Parts: sequence; structure tokens; C-alpha cells
Amino acid sequence: MHLFNPAGALAALVLFVGGCASAPDTEPITISPEAETHLQRYLDRVGSVGGGAFAVSPDGRYAFYSYCTDTLCGGQSLSQDALQGCRHLAGVDCVLLAHSRNLLRPHRVAGAAPSAAEG
Repeated sequence: MHLFNPAGALAALVLFVGGCASAPDTEPITISPEAETHLQRYLDRVGSVGGGAFAVSPDGRYAFYSYCTDTLCGGQSLSQDALQGCRHLAGVDCVLLAHSRNLLRPHRVAGAAPSAAEG
């Protein structure tokens, strides 16, 4: 798992677990540039065969992820690990932004120019 807070404190712990995701949401969530950096690291670590989950706080400032690089990660809960880890950091319920390599809802980075899709 990989976690961060807005102050930049960073710690990592790799867990080899598996899980499932929640339904997608259509409302974009704004995440901090730091959360975007960690989202990209998460996607790189999951790779093309691994599994994982990336959770972010509603304000986009806190995030937590768990992942597995093995093709046989089933049976355990990466999603619950990510949600609980994020909640521990943020002090509020978090939402899943990604499961494995699938983004579950649109997002934008705070301070970034809107994409053409966002108008």
C-alpha cells in the first residue's frame, strides 16, 4: 500500500492482496497534484496483469492504494484496504477512484487547465 498526506509525508507498504470495486460515479472529483502523482505510480505498479485499488478523500487531498503484481490475487479485498487506509488518513469516508487499471470516475487535478472533454 502506498499512502500520502498533503504535507508530503510518505510511507509505503506493499501488500499482496486482491479485491473488488464499487460502481462508477459520473461526477468528476478534483484531486491534488500529489494525489495525481500517486495515482500514476499506482497505475505503473499495477502494470498490465496485477490488481489493485486506489481510494481518495472527497476533498482530493488524501489517497491510499493497495496492489498486487501477481495474476492470482483474487479472494482478498484490495478495495477495502484502500478505502480503510484512506479513511484512516483523511478522517472521513473515501471513494474509489481506480480498480486495477480501470478509472471508476472522472477526475481533474487541482490547478491544472481543464481538458477539452471538461470544456
